[in-house]
Amino acid sequence: MSDQDRRSIGLTGESQRLMDEIMARDWFNEQQDVARLAMACALRAGVAPGTTPGVDTRWNSGLFDPTGELLALVGAFHPAVTTPVRAAESLVNEGLRIVHEELVKNGRTPADLLG
Repeated sequence: MSDQDRRSIGLTGESQRLMDEIMARDWFNEQQDVARLAMACALRAGVAPGTTPGVDTRWNSGLFDPTGELLALVGAFHPAVTTPVRAAESLVNEGLRIVHEELVKNGRTPADLLG
């Protein structure tokens, strides 16, 4: 990973496409809510954070995680991470694949993902 952390969280073009299909289901009010769920699903699935090239900025990290609890969660799962915003961005992008697979392809609901 890069030695310098990011100040924002972005999505790749493919992740944005997945996000659009998830949002079309009308379960979420904001894309940030989906992104937070995606990050949680990636952490739960044991996805290791990496780097995500080719992202377009979507959210300032302070607005995405105003209390710092989500970035702390990244650190709790991956204590060696020195760039938590980059790690969160990676987890969001990978987690969107998981959420899309479950909600769009498999027809599950958000409540199913929380169980």
